[in-house]
Amino acid sequence: MTPGGSRIPRALHAVGRDPRLHVGILLLAGFAVRLAFAAQAPHPGRVDPNHYYNLGRSLAAGRGFVIDYVWQYHHAPDSPTHAIDYWMPLPAVWPALGIFVSGDGLLSALVPSAVLGTLVALLAYGVAAAARQPHAVRMMAAGAVIFFPDLLLQSVRTDSAVSSALFAGGAFLAFHHGRCGRPALLGAAGALAGLAHLSRQDGVLIAPALLLGLLLFRQRGDPWPPRQWVLGGAVAWIGVLLPWIVRNRLILGRAWPSGGGRTLFLRSFIDQFTYGRTLDAEHFLSWGIGNILRNVGSMAGANGRSFAEFLGLPLALLAAVGLVAWIRRRDRHRLSLVTPPLLFLGGLFLFYSVVAPFHSEGGSFRKSALSVVPFLAVAGVGGLVAILRGRAVAGLAVAVIGIWMLVGGRERIRAEFAELRDACDWARAVVSAARSRGDANGDGEVRLMTGDPFLFDSYGVRGIMAPSDDLEMILEAAGRYRIDYVVLPAGRAALDTLGSGRAVDDRLPVAAEGNGFRLLEVAGAGGEIESEA
Repeated sequence: MTPGGSRIPRALHAVGRDPRLHVGILLLAGFAVRLAFAAQAPHPGRVDPNHYYNLGRSLAAGRGFVIDYVWQYHHAPDSPTHAIDYWMPLPAVWPALGIFVSGDGLLSALVPSAVLGTLVALLAYGVAAAARQPHAVRMMAAGAVIFFPDLLLQSVRTDSAVSSALFAGGAFLAFHHGRCGRPALLGAAGALAGLAHLSRQDGVLIAPALLLGLLLFRQRGDPWPPRQWVLGGAVAWIGVLLPWIVRNRLILGRAWPSGGGRTLFLRSFIDQFTYGRTLDAEHFLSWGIGNILRNVGSMAGANGRSFAEFLGLPLALLAAVGLVAWIRRRDRHRLSLVTPPLLFLGGLFLFYSVVAPFHSEGGSFRKSALSVVPFLAVAGVGGLVAILRGRAVAGLAVAVIGIWMLVGGRERIRAEFAELRDACDWARAVVSAARSRGDANGDGEVRLMTGDPFLFDSYGVRGIMAPSDDLEMILEAAGRYRIDYVVLPAGRAALDTLGSGRAVDDRLPVAAEGNGFRLLEVAGAGGEIESEA
């Protein structure tokens, strides 16, 4: 064999042993699976993902942060087309970027979510590296995350979860490195926390988690990080938020949308859709202390069960084993790595159980808890290696768990896609019926009141959310926004009897009926409800 020929197998062997190649193959596999699912998606997802998709299309078209529907009335706009005043902006930037690069289309909008979801596995590798684990264990941690069911599902939605998970988790990792000899990364932690905050409003809870972590570390004798870098992290966080704050001041007249604060006083999930009631402390307290306390207990139990289901029994048990092992060994370095994210998780649990409990019904707690999964996965893999006393066997077990997660995630995605196809078929039938009936009020446009204005915006129909008030208030909102038809079912008690046919109202005569829907024409004021025998 020639000298040159002998060098080729050695080079290939060296490449095969390159850790970067292993990581790249895993990430490529994770992205390929996500892309395959995204190519089959019939819709970006109901409600929140649908909103970000609609807003992303608006951004890509050069319209700015503008939507064509009213979904809440905390600061009721004058028209369905208005600047957004509630949700955070960053999750809409990702689908807008995909559409801008690849053209208008659902797959283009979903590709950035697939990329961000894949990168969460890379974050898990980085967390394991920070825990001073060898390459094999780092790969196992990434493998335990790459097909995590909730992460896989969120990667084929245009939602806030993957963006929040990546940036919040990145903030905690950078904070750890900033404390452990690389103080400049405290600035990066602040910037990443700002991006997480621009993804979800509960990102603000990262701040108390980091500060409380610093106090706990100081209590055990650790030195304070250089104060100028701590201040630099705070400045970086504010700097990232500053453009959004300026935009809000210029357009809304206030630094921060106040809708989120008003929803702290909900007495039910649909309270947030009220048109005529004021959501304040008086409204909330009138519910009664007993009801409030029972609801807190109920939501705390629901959040606990939801998190256990979300994490899955294998990962939950292994993470507990790993964390207990670190505590028993007094492994201060690894415990300091996971302490801030665990404090964040505790803050989320308290916030969504006590302060804003009804938001959990929309999945808020689970979405934000994704940022903690890479840290729990590192603890879990460490626990698995300790139990099985060998990396090879542990690696095989992680592979089995990963395949089990992939199969479970695939079934959840298939089930959601089937529901989305049904919803799209239903919405198309409603739109066709409404357009066939035509413009009822003569303003040149067909507008709908519905329980899901996000969905109908995808089909070019402007509209508003059906208020969660009495019929008089619903009609007032319909008149204000020049609504032609009310789409039933809408999930509103005041409309349920009209939708079932148990009552009629000459202000809302039946205009059309189809498979699973009824259109009521908004005929104007006057008239009385007449109950049928």
